[in-house]
Amino acid sequence: MAELEVLATTIQSLTGLRRLDLGLYTFSAREGRPIGSYLLRYCPPSLELLRVDVGDVQLSLMEEYGFDSDSEDDSNGDSEDGDESESEEEEGGEVLGDDESVTGESEDPEMDGEVYVSNINHLHVEAAVERRTAPLVHLKAFWCWDLLGHSEKEVREIFETCPNIEQLHLPNLSSRLDVDTTMIARAIVESCPKVNTLQFYGQGSDTKIELPFKVLELLPEQQVQQACIRNFHIELDEQMARGVFLRHSTTLHTLILQGCSPTDSAAIRVILAECGALEDLRFIHTNHKDYEAIWPYPDLYGKGCGILLADAVAAPWACTKLKRLELLVRINELCAEPGLVRVAYFRREAPVELTPTETRFFESLERLYRQIGSLVELQHLDLQLDLMSSDGGRHEDIPTSSEVSFPGMLNLDMGRPGYLELLGGLKKLRELRGSVRADTYETTLRMGALEAYWMRDHWPELELAEFFFKGSDITQPFRWLQEQQRQRGRNLKLVVPYSLYEDCVERVWAFPPK
Repeated sequence: MAELEVLATTIQSLTGLRRLDLGLYTFSAREGRPIGSYLLRYCPPSLELLRVDVGDVQLSLMEEYGFDSDSEDDSNGDSEDGDESESEEEEGGEVLGDDESVTGESEDPEMDGEVYVSNINHLHVEAAVERRTAPLVHLKAFWCWDLLGHSEKEVREIFETCPNIEQLHLPNLSSRLDVDTTMIARAIVESCPKVNTLQFYGQGSDTKIELPFKVLELLPEQQVQQACIRNFHIELDEQMARGVFLRHSTTLHTLILQGCSPTDSAAIRVILAECGALEDLRFIHTNHKDYEAIWPYPDLYGKGCGILLADAVAAPWACTKLKRLELLVRINELCAEPGLVRVAYFRREAPVELTPTETRFFESLERLYRQIGSLVELQHLDLQLDLMSSDGGRHEDIPTSSEVSFPGMLNLDMGRPGYLELLGGLKKLRELRGSVRADTYETTLRMGALEAYWMRDHWPELELAEFFFKGSDITQPFRWLQEQQRQRGRNLKLVVPYSLYEDCVERVWAFPPK
């Protein structure tokens, strides 16, 4: 394609280029496959960061960009853009018209700005620059385009080009071809043995989604520091968790698993109990609707991106340095003793005498709250409650995690189950999200002025707590708490932003390169 030659020639002419961040769009997946590999051959040796993300442009955008969808010759267009939204003049980019040629070097050696190429077929192509044969020894951060349909040999050739990368965005590989994921992972690790930051965004069910786990398993022990794996649908069980994450338990300080269904509860238990270096741990569970696909199967009981309460309190957590925690905990619905009719514990007159079932129920919850309260470095806590029926199943009338609060967690012990004091060690807490509603049956009755006073005294840094859905619902004690925080220079927000519950995974760096 002539336009690709122009782009490659332009890139290689930028001899001082250090950062190249491109989002390329074609009108055919078939056209997009070789683009990244082609451009890689023309990147200058000075490059330190390379991101090439290739996708298909929607037909509705053809007219906007001046392409004729009925003409094969005119439908081969690429547009690329960087992450920055600053002006082209400031960042060294330029907008090319139909009759302009691509020549010269960028004034900014990093050229981290935006470049839009439209109808580049009409541009004059200068004499092609010879492609680079030496490896990109200065390349430290590499976002690899999806390698659907590539063989092991082709994958190895790509990664041998960048032997010193430390931050890697792994590609998707098609599972419909006879591709050995272990061999691919070994080729990547042997070519790039210094990787310490890894991210992966799964695309669809026909991709080799076990690739990131294979790479983590093969990298040198105690090397990986950050890992973000999103949209994978293989079973992450206890054995895999031990083989993958314990290899890096003393170095791994950030782990993000999003859209990870199914995940064995025991696998999460292993991570909590063994990975002592963690400072940022996020298990971002699947949308509630996804349970329809996984819950009916007995062998997936307790799976999905959440941990059973029994596993959460089975052993002390090693990750005592946590500053951010996102965790979904599954507990069984509290039911009355057989043959015994009794009002809910929070409606009874104090002091409340608990039944044996209620006693066991709250003993486990108390251990959970005590464990969380020991995380004295915690700044961001998103604790979700997945309420199951007493037999471990799910019913339509069971509320979702955004409609409930953890039993007894947000109220003080006033002769009834109340465990707020166990969270008194969270002096640095800034955000409290998840199943912390202040308008449930329990919290409406038992969460008031005393709790607001306590939060003022023990959570001085608090800036957000998802207690209410509307500003008009905020009760007087918590309006008082807002005013107290305002006097401290803190703008305390108590309403749940709706956008927090939208499932959206942006294809951006999970850990922005420096």
